[in-house]
Amino acid sequence: MQNWSTSGTALASSPDGESRYHFRSFHSGHRAHSSHFQLRNLLAASNRSQVFYAAGSKVMATSLACPDVRTIAMDLSSTTLASAASMRVMCLSTPSETSSQSAYRSDKVLLAGGFSGEFALLDLTSQPHSLSSPTTGFVSHHPNGIVTHIDTYPERRSGLLRAAFSSNDHKLRLMDVKTTTFTHTFSYAHAVNCSAISPDGRLRLLVGDSNNAYITNAETGEITTQLEGHSGHGFAAAWSSSGTLVATGAQDEKVILWDARNWSRPLRTLDTLMSCARSLHFTDDDALVIAESEDVVSIYDARGSDDDARRQHLRFFGSIAGVCVLDGGREIAVANADRTVGGLLTFERRWESLRGENNHVRGWSRASRRHASLFCNDVML
Repeated sequence: MQNWSTSGTALASSPDGESRYHFRSFHSGHRAHSSHFQLRNLLAASNRSQVFYAAGSKVMATSLACPDVRTIAMDLSSTTLASAASMRVMCLSTPSETSSQSAYRSDKVLLAGGFSGEFALLDLTSQPHSLSSPTTGFVSHHPNGIVTHIDTYPERRSGLLRAAFSSNDHKLRLMDVKTTTFTHTFSYAHAVNCSAISPDGRLRLLVGDSNNAYITNAETGEITTQLEGHSGHGFAAAWSSSGTLVATGAQDEKVILWDARNWSRPLRTLDTLMSCARSLHFTDDDALVIAESEDVVSIYDARGSDDDARRQHLRFFGSIAGVCVLDGGREIAVANADRTVGGLLTFERRWESLRGENNHVRGWSRASRRHASLFCNDVML
């Protein structure tokens, strides 16, 4: 049985109390497979009803509203690509319907990147997904062209959906998703492991096989600012929807927060708990979700000044294949890839009164809420 617990104090305060994340559900039938020990972006969701995770050469789909249902969204075990008998999925991406960048909510697609430089794109407007064939192609034909990360965003001027493909061949490529045409290719001195675009679409954050992170012009790819502070290669990056906060995570087991209004020095440096950060996500109210390689997802209120009082740890056993933030941060989904106790975990944000009473579901009795709260803060063996 899953072993997990939560620790830490409140993330934010309100007139009625404080918020923090609590266990909501666990579904052992949904188990992602991690294909690379450093790349952990194998979970993607546009909303609670469209959750996707990678399992080798297949991408599975489920709904948190009906988790017993599991379908194959994309079967890439036998592709039409000439140089790839099957596609090992390395990363997934889909536009979030609750993102603050709402201009592309009508673009419902799922993107996957492969170990040999492949990509697959599925139109999610067709129903059912299992009867639809994805569009496939190559991002790179380089022998070391692993697709490491995909970032979807609306183009600044047209609002049309674009995708930024990070690659191990030292390049970042931009795709017009509607036509599946690559419009720009930017070259760098090192492998690119992750990217994040600013909310206004003008700047892009890059991390890769370098101790430094880089701010680039999103349209030309030119490096404008070098961010120093890490002592290891970077694998995670995020830009807050407010536009003011940037986060980078590296193999030095540190997460660095930056103020986008002042790149001269880091705003704050956070130590991870067990291992290095592999995935970073901001909620709509600037809480930073830090997914480590194993066992721990932390939530940090980046607006606070007291590190210890503004951090919560969600602990469990297992390798983390991916994390996604739903409904702007009201819920967090975690793909646990452990062969024995793995599955799909969800945690929800609840408001707790200053008297300690849990008020997340008004329809529950006080006794039921108290029992659930006690259960969710114990360690299950």
